[in-house]
Amino acid sequence: MRIYLSTLTDSQLAAFVHEGTIKPAVEEELRKTMSKKFEIFNVEQETKSREQESELIDKDQARLRENMKALRGSPEEKALLQRYTRELDAQEDRLAGLRKEISDLKAKRAELQAELDTMVMQSALMRRCKIAFSVRQRINYARKSRCPRSLFQSPVLGHDARCWR
Repeated sequence: MRIYLSTLTDSQLAAFVHEGTIKPAVEEELRKTMSKKFEIFNVEQETKSREQESELIDKDQARLRENMKALRGSPEEKALLQRYTRELDAQEDRLAGLRKEISDLKAKRAELQAELDTMVMQSALMRRCKIAFSVRQRINYARKSRCPRSLFQSPVLGHDARCWR
């Protein structure tokens, strides 16, 4: 049996503990890891939201520019042109803010991912599977052993359950 962290839910985790598939100590570590993955998911959603807002502003700016091209120069149109210019200026300010927020969120996501990677590497799951911590030793161990191989093939923890006991 394989347990994948990417699709593991709280209720599944509780069922695995109840059935004795994994021990409570492993459950605690998995919950911490799942919590960190949830933080990463939230940051990704915030980033996506900011990027969508940026795309909407870009589309609106294209519309405003087209409208500005169509204006001929009458006094009423000059007032409209000034209004469009103010809108474009405000949108440019918002775009600059969004770019900064997106950049900050991407940095935060990278930081959270590094924390998650560290948690996985230092977890008791790794120690129970007796994986050495140096990259070369881990790769050599993975070549010889069936247990942690999936760790090197994907970011999910696809260990056999017996490795977690």
